[in-house]
Amino acid sequence: FGHVIAGKKKRVNRGKSVVNRKKRQQLLETDPFCKYCRCELTLETSTLDHVKPLSKGGSNRIENLVIACAKCNQEKADS
Repeated sequence: FGHVIAGKKKRVNRGKSVVNRKKRQQLLETDPFCKYCRCELTLETSTLDHVKPLSKGGSNRIENLVIACAKCNQEKADS
C-alpha cells in the first residue's frame, strides 16, 4: 500500500499504532507494571521496549517486548 507523490512511492503505515496498542494490552494483562521502576501502568501510560534492540538483531515479536513507563524507556534509550 502506498501513495505516489511526484513520481515517488510513499509508504503509508496505518496499522502500527493499532498493533502496538494490542501488544501493550497483552503485556499489561500479564504484568501491569513498568519492567524497570515497577510503577503501575495503563494502556495510555505504557510504552513498548525491545529487550534486544532492533539494531542488534532483535524483533518486534511479543517475546522480545516489555512494557515500560515513558521515563524509563527514554532513559534506557539514552544509555
